[in-house]
Order: sequence, then structure tokens, then C-alpha cells
Amino acid sequence: MRSESPNTGNRFITMMFEAFYKKTGAKVLEIASFNVNTGKVYLQKLGMVISTKAPNGGYFGQIKTR
Repeated sequence: MRSESPNTGNRFITMMFEAFYKKTGAKVLEIASFNVNTGKVYLQKLGMVISTKAPNGGYFGQIKTR
């Protein structure tokens, strides 16, 4: 599903993400919005962020607050 924020003009695509934990075999599914303008997805359940526009091909890691 695609949407656009009327306030910021950012475009979003709703996507399903799956995280797999090798040690336990557990899978976590989460629906999140991919911000097309920034290239970022925030996975709230996991406390993780995916950034497709970071140097060296991208970033997947913990959400860091400034």
C-alpha cells in the first residue's frame, strides 16, 4: 500500500518484514512503513532501523537516539 504524508510530502510503502533468530529459531513478523524519500524503515517491535541510503550499501541496527 502506498501513501503520502500531507504535512511533509514524504511517500511511504507499507511492507512486511521478517527477522529470524538463528540460535532460537524464532521468527518475528512486523508490518512497517518504508519512507521512500529517506530510505528508512523503523521496526518498533525489534527496536531496529533499516537505512538503504547509508554509506557502504546500507545500515541495519539498533535505533539510536541523539
